[in-house]
Amino acid sequence: HTVGPMRAAKIFVTDLKNRSIFDKVNRLRIDLYGSLALTGEGHGTPNAILMGMEGETPEKVDTSTIKSRISKINETGGGFVVEEKTIQQHGDNLYYKAYDKLSVDLQRIRQDEAVVALPFRNAEELLDVCKRERMTIAQVVYRNELHWRTPDQIRNKIMDIWNTMNESIRNGCMSTEEYLPGNLKVRRRASGLYQKLISGPPPSKVADNSLIPSTTGYKKVILRRPWKLLMLPALEYLSLYAIAVNEENASGGRVVTAPTNGAAGVIPAVLKYFLEFMSENNARDIMEFLFTSAAIGMLYKRGASISAAEMGCQGEVGVACSMSAAGFAAVMGATPEQVENAAEIGMEHNLGLTCDPIDGLVQIPCIERNALGAVKAITAAQLALNGDGYHRVTLDQVIETMRQTGLDMQSKYKETSQGGFASLLRSHGIGAFHAIFDPKIGKVVTSHPILQPIGDYFEEEKTDFDGHEGIFGQIGPVSGVLQGAFIHRTCRGQGAGGVRNWGYNTIEDWFRDGIRLSKGMTHKNALAELWWGGGKGVIDRNTGIGLNLGSTPLQRRVVFEEYGSFISSLKGCYVTAEDVGVKDDDMAAIFLRTRFTTCIPPQYGGSGNPSSPTASGVVRALEAAFSHTGKHSLQGVTVAVQGVGHVATAFIKYLLERKVEHIIACDVDSQKIKAAEKTFSKEIKDGTVKFRLAKGSDHSILYEDVDAVSPCGIDLSKDGKSLAERGIIYVPDFLANRMGIVNCADEASGYVENDPIFEKHLGDTWENSIYNLTKSVLSTAAASSRTPQEVAIDLAEKRSFVKNPIFGHRGIQIINSIVNSKEWKMKINAC
Repeated sequence: HTVGPMRAAKIFVTDLKNRSIFDKVNRLRIDLYGSLALTGEGHGTPNAILMGMEGETPEKVDTSTIKSRISKINETGGGFVVEEKTIQQHGDNLYYKAYDKLSVDLQRIRQDEAVVALPFRNAEELLDVCKRERMTIAQVVYRNELHWRTPDQIRNKIMDIWNTMNESIRNGCMSTEEYLPGNLKVRRRASGLYQKLISGPPPSKVADNSLIPSTTGYKKVILRRPWKLLMLPALEYLSLYAIAVNEENASGGRVVTAPTNGAAGVIPAVLKYFLEFMSENNARDIMEFLFTSAAIGMLYKRGASISAAEMGCQGEVGVACSMSAAGFAAVMGATPEQVENAAEIGMEHNLGLTCDPIDGLVQIPCIERNALGAVKAITAAQLALNGDGYHRVTLDQVIETMRQTGLDMQSKYKETSQGGFASLLRSHGIGAFHAIFDPKIGKVVTSHPILQPIGDYFEEEKTDFDGHEGIFGQIGPVSGVLQGAFIHRTCRGQGAGGVRNWGYNTIEDWFRDGIRLSKGMTHKNALAELWWGGGKGVIDRNTGIGLNLGSTPLQRRVVFEEYGSFISSLKGCYVTAEDVGVKDDDMAAIFLRTRFTTCIPPQYGGSGNPSSPTASGVVRALEAAFSHTGKHSLQGVTVAVQGVGHVATAFIKYLLERKVEHIIACDVDSQKIKAAEKTFSKEIKDGTVKFRLAKGSDHSILYEDVDAVSPCGIDLSKDGKSLAERGIIYVPDFLANRMGIVNCADEASGYVENDPIFEKHLGDTWENSIYNLTKSVLSTAAASSRTPQEVAIDLAEKRSFVKNPIFGHRGIQIINSIVNSKEWKMKINAC
């Protein structure tokens, strides 16, 4: 997908020049068919072709300049044409034989058969030659190479190949890039693995060709090596070497196509491993290993194929494993029969291996598959070395089995990214979707059936979309996790609100929570007089790889980096922040992918978790409520707290500072209860604080005989009436807990330590402070026989329609531009 197209392009340009028609060309169209069309972009085929058009070769091109050169070409060019329909026969090859310009036929181009000293067509003939000539397999290959090159040329060429392999390992280990190219956002691992193993770059024992002894000994019959005891030290390096090479390949670096670029990590890894830990003569071992491996590769090329587009991955990693097993067995002193056995074992356990790279990128599962291929190769060699060379299944038989398996394999499993692993992950996550209200037809319009419940819900209950301007979502490209951004009203500015990581039973539960919370953020931001509209992020941790208690840091990072990229695609109509189920590290991951976030960790220049400011605001609202009843202090009161997360923990600390008499708190999460009990162990002992574990639907704490309740899951249609009957005043949450979003807005405007804005919101001099606004709402409610909730909503609704004095109602303009953009439509079509 790269070397061949690059060379073909160079040949094409050279032919144009040789025929004196190059200067007459003013337009070039490049069409990709078959596997090149389906996975070529992920493989780097377009870039390879363009470099070939510029006269570059795979061996000499400066890979560090490719990206900038491609960008310059694309500034004036029109790109590639990817054909939906491919040419029949095999999609990678166009065979032609031209008689004249009016008559063209399809015909395979064939090379002349080479005449060599010791010819062989299959493994059986190769073993016969070895036996007859009393040679190793490496010696047979060397003797045949002498037909074209001198001994010095052979030595220099083989060392050039090895040095390129070695350099690709080194470059992979020393790379400073964090991610591989492409939208999978696969993190490079070789450098990190390498740093864990050693503190510096691995010494190269074979960097200088002048130190390599002459190869004249290959002209003579030699006795086979003494058998070596197989011990496997530092096996971690084996995987490291393979991963390093394939990460270089995935990022467009130079590798040796042995047998293919997608499987280029196996042979260098096994050979490097042997040289570093077992070899006693590097020059000799390099030549014997590579000559032996090449002989096995020739057998596969002649008897089957080394193309994944024909054979699946058994033709790439499978062949590489077989070649490496043979090479490793040879340098360990195996007989030709044992070498053939090692090669057979190496392939036998890769039969049927499919090629299904996600997004056509040679990354998942390709990189790790190379590491496993290297381990398999050494295991295969070990099994062969412990035998006498006799085995029931021959290498020729396994090659023919591979060929037949490849022919029987459906094309979707052969480097097309249309089946297997690739299709599963694509169906999980490269799509996006949205729902918006179309005023022309008076209905909610959804882009995908996954959101049909939203349309049905609003058609039945909230025909005007309940004021929501847009709901956007995606299924994580790698994680498969359902992620969304709910945008309510953006007259005042961008929709802003935290992202909640929560578990939902159905998609209906997911979107109902999102629309409820985003509307609440409109009210909260409006009451706080922030120039932000209402927005909320919701991640369903029960989908995809999941983010439940057993999730790993890597899983969390994948999900939240995906979410950050998703937020960037919304072009600023939503600003996210930290909320329930989200940690500082999660916010850091989001921040890596988008600038439309706030409350990022302090080490990144942010203010961190907003729980403490939120709790301080809730305390002020509580003080205002008691002041409304005539009690101007919290001293001596009893408070019930529902939930003991970050906000509740800070809230309890503030209550204790105000000398409340008693605090009762509960949570459904036993781990949070244990953490809280540890934090407040002293207060538990003296009886000031009491914690208890609650069941999921247990709201009994709302009915405790207390002076105040701080709920987190109140249902006003049910619990609100009961609270009113008991004479308990309810302060709406969007009024009481504004300080979290105020903290976020403060950070977005430029974070200042001990910011006076906080005192403005928390004090009692500004009429719109939490304290004064709470008292005003409660007084208005009492005077008008309405609930505080109704009064607060009325005020928030009025304020939410005040347009931003600078930008106007810009949010709706951004939303309309998103849903009509080509990029977003492509995301939708991929879903």
